[in-house]
Amino acid sequence: SRNVMADGMSIGSSYVEQYAPEPKKGWLTEAQAVGTVLRNFFSSNSLHSEDHYPSTLNSQGSDSFAIDNTASTLVNSIHLFQQSSIPDAAGMLTEEGGIRNLILERRDELSEMSRDADEQMIIDIVAMLFEFILRDTEVPAEVRAQLGRLQFLVLKVALHDPALFTQENHPARMLVNRIGSIVQALQEQDPDGERVTTEICRIVEELLSDLTGDVSLFSQMLDEFDEFAARELRKADSQIDRAVSVVEKVENRTLEFARTTAMIANALSTLKVDDYLHDFLVNTWARVIERSSRTDPDQAKSFRLLVPDLIWSIAPKPDENDRKELFGLIPVLLNMLREGLTLLGWTAPERQVFIDWLVDSHRHALRATTVSAQLPPRSFVDAHFRQFVDACPTELLYPNTAEIQPVLDGKLLEEAINEMEIQLNSLDHLLVLDMEEHDENSMKTLSGESKEICLEDIFDRMRRGVPIEMTLDREPTRARLNWISPAATNLVLSIENQLIPSVISVKAFRRLFAVNRIRFLEDAPLFERAVHALLASADHLDHQAESLAA
Repeated sequence: SRNVMADGMSIGSSYVEQYAPEPKKGWLTEAQAVGTVLRNFFSSNSLHSEDHYPSTLNSQGSDSFAIDNTASTLVNSIHLFQQSSIPDAAGMLTEEGGIRNLILERRDELSEMSRDADEQMIIDIVAMLFEFILRDTEVPAEVRAQLGRLQFLVLKVALHDPALFTQENHPARMLVNRIGSIVQALQEQDPDGERVTTEICRIVEELLSDLTGDVSLFSQMLDEFDEFAARELRKADSQIDRAVSVVEKVENRTLEFARTTAMIANALSTLKVDDYLHDFLVNTWARVIERSSRTDPDQAKSFRLLVPDLIWSIAPKPDENDRKELFGLIPVLLNMLREGLTLLGWTAPERQVFIDWLVDSHRHALRATTVSAQLPPRSFVDAHFRQFVDACPTELLYPNTAEIQPVLDGKLLEEAINEMEIQLNSLDHLLVLDMEEHDENSMKTLSGESKEICLEDIFDRMRRGVPIEMTLDREPTRARLNWISPAATNLVLSIENQLIPSVISVKAFRRLFAVNRIRFLEDAPLFERAVHALLASADHLDHQAESLAA
């Protein structure tokens, strides 16, 4: 993008002067600075009036640009240009090897059909933006040629919806940005570029052949291009594909473990329970339940039933009937505990530590002859845990747990890695402690507002295939985002000169970004680079004018 900005500066005055508005429809007076006018345009809604740009609707009420008597002559003519005057990619190339600016070629004709200075300004600005997009050497020439074929369609969109200029999340703008950002990563996987070029050509043809001009088609094409990118990145690297499979598996298991933990903690919150038992149930027995639920739901329910049984078993037993019931329950508890803890891989000595504690607790419970407060009956404990034992569905019983999006559980990650016999670096474990120590002062210098801006700024750019630079071991290293989970909680990366893929939580990624230890190699996406270059070029022209006037 720095090269593009430099190009914009070098052509500044001569290029912007090509678009000097005609006196009868001029959008710029002699007293106005070009840079100031353009900055106001890209940051205001002054031209975004529905009265000035009425939409033409089809019979279903969808936005449509099909030729209609109510549309302006300019819009109808652009529609005809789109249908009859757009060359193929080869025809977009000039004799000098550049890429044709179709709007600039027809600027005089389009200007004659414009109704006023506002329409003239939109024509000029779209033409100038494409001039920079078509010159952007960070994007391969064949891709720029395909994007250049969308010039009339984008102009039509802009005349209908000038929010294209002020909203970075506008569908047309996002599609241009996405293609510009991902194409190099995809071509690394497809050296001859055939599959990538074919897919981009398909998207462009789909957009150009649509007669309705529905802007939502840009969103659909963006989704399809993302799906294409995901397939290409996973297909090209079997290790990435297997790493993604591991992370998907661990995310599901981590979520189920977190839900089980939350349900147990919720049920225990109103009971007075020994701290050691509380920790065992929430942190260990929840793992047993999650582990068994993968293959044997009946066994998982039996392990859920153990929770109220275990809690009741260690309560004082002054009543003779309760003591008899406990004697009958103890063998069941011990067998169930051994079975569950063995499932987790606990050794016999590890299991015995808890069994010894439980035996001692039962001894105290059986020795109790009187209690200072009334004890709840067995039926109360069972009823209190009934929802947890049934647990179907957990989202309805405990709505707050449906929104849990935890960081990958380290034990579950290690287990899944061993299951699939692959290698996978967990950057959360490698970086978090170092990050907390190294960046504590940096984090303190970031206000809540500035950190929030950082997070919002990067969310839409965390897409498959995007190249980044990470500071690992105090040295910057190139990497690529290969996959982001559907819930936007975890990322799989491939790091330069490392054969093993890496996983990092989005939370840790954002924090590293906020303290400048991660940055996108693209300083700005393609459309945004064009906007920045245009404004820089206009400022350069203004500076020249000021120098001459002085």
